[in-house]
Order: sequence, then C-alpha cells, then structure tokens
Amino acid sequence: MQSASSSSELKREPYPAFLSHADGLNASQKGVFLWAKHSYYLNKSVQRALNLGNPSSWSMLDVAKFVATIPGCEIKAQIFIQEQIDGETFLMMAQNDLVELMGFKLGPAVKIYNSIVLLRMKWNV
Repeated sequence: MQSASSSSELKREPYPAFLSHADGLNASQKGVFLWAKHSYYLNKSVQRALNLGNPSSWSMLDVAKFVATIPGCEIKAQIFIQEQIDGETFLMMAQNDLVELMGFKLGPAVKIYNSIVLLRMKWNV
C-alpha cells in the first residue's frame, strides 16, 4: 500500500512537455492526446510489469501484484486472486466486467481497465 507521501508525490510530478498542449489538433487527435495524457501515470505500473513477462501467461498472483502497483488500486489486488483471474482472463476483461461483475467503483475500474489497454498495446495482444 502506498504511503500518503508517495501518493502526493505522484500527483505533483508534472506531465512531460509533449503532453502539455493540445492546441491545433483535430477532434480525433485530441482524443488520443487526452488519453495519453491521462494514462501517463499508469505507464509506470505497466513498465514495472514487463519484468513479469507476457501478461497472457501471468498467474493469479502475478495479476494481483500488477494491480497492486496501480495507484489507488492496492486493496483491489486480492480480489483478483479470490476470483481466480489469471493473465489471459485479465487481458480479456472489459471495464464493465470490473464494475458489474466484480463490484468495483468506477474510479478504480477506469484505472485498471486503462492499464489493461496499455498492457495489450505493449504486448500486441
């Protein structure tokens, strides 16, 4: 679990310069830009997860370890073990699965789902 100081440090860290301005972009480009900007902090969790190997071969424990690295989702990690979610299943999940089937609040569900999307993109799955 993150301490209050590490959580506040995470919030104070500035975005990289390339994520500062969306001026001059069309609507589609702005959508991609905003998604990149707001998922920037999730990339740290995804980068750390690369040490676990291909996510489709993760065990339930690997999935739980990954979820525990997502800011604000540390206490949700154990649920993935209880529900027997391995890596292959994790990559198949939709945001609705997290909210409707697992009972997560929208905030953690959005973070976890966007982390899944980033994993899919990194591993081309």
